[in-house]
Amino acid sequence: MKIVHQTTNLADAYLLRDLLAQAGIQAHVQGEFLRGAVGELPADTPVSLMVPEAQALEARGIIADWERSRPEGDDVQEETGAAATAPASSGRGASTLQILGALSLGALCGGAIVWAIHNRPGDNIARDYDGDGRIDERTYLAGERVDRIETDRNRDGRVDQIVRYRANGDAHSVELDEGFDGRFEIVHRYRDNQPMESSVDHDGDGAIDMRFVHQSGVIVLEEALDTNARVVRTIRYRGGVPVSGEFDADGDGKLDTARTYDAIGEIVASRPLGPAAAD
Repeated sequence: MKIVHQTTNLADAYLLRDLLAQAGIQAHVQGEFLRGAVGELPADTPVSLMVPEAQALEARGIIADWERSRPEGDDVQEETGAAATAPASSGRGASTLQILGALSLGALCGGAIVWAIHNRPGDNIARDYDGDGRIDERTYLAGERVDRIETDRNRDGRVDQIVRYRANGDAHSVELDEGFDGRFEIVHRYRDNQPMESSVDHDGDGAIDMRFVHQSGVIVLEEALDTNARVVRTIRYRGGVPVSGEFDADGDGKLDTARTYDAIGEIVASRPLGPAAAD
């Protein structure tokens, strides 16, 4: 594989990938999942567009034509065919979680693609990854930003993952149907692109069964709730490792037993809580 283009704008990277696909060139976006969505690298870290070496020359020609067709005043700094020497800046750069977006734009090309992405509020873009004629992922746009992305992960024709974004492009939440049964059991919520809280509804009754709290993206607290929304188990974490917690041993809805955990989550000590502590 050969690098034919680098950019800090993920929307442009996906756009070019689909433009090359229209010409029969299978391109891959490299480095997308290392960016700010998971906190490892800043959002302006360049990603690379890679193609088979035998098609690199043709791909560069298509990219060059696309760049010449871009609207006047589009000042996104990019490099073609070589590694970027410094991060580019852009007033319309993709949000850090737009790595999940997949843009498939049919026969549109060049400046028309750019115009379509940035000037069609409420439109949506569909992608069929396995070529079976059914939509696997749909990106919903609100003006020039991604509003949400709905994905059918197991290809059964039903959406089982929804990623939502705030108006400023930051991640808002991720909803997951882990049982692929039409019920979204898990919701992850984000603040400043860091995990803030997660909730789990195992039985689909609308009540939270498990809750996880994060600070700076690291888990600090886990809670289990009974059918009356009473906390019946807690586990506190330090550095992402369980250290202590409480448990309702007799099922009366009150925490009555203290526990201590080792680094792999095994209970190493247990003792009854006093009446004052249990209340």
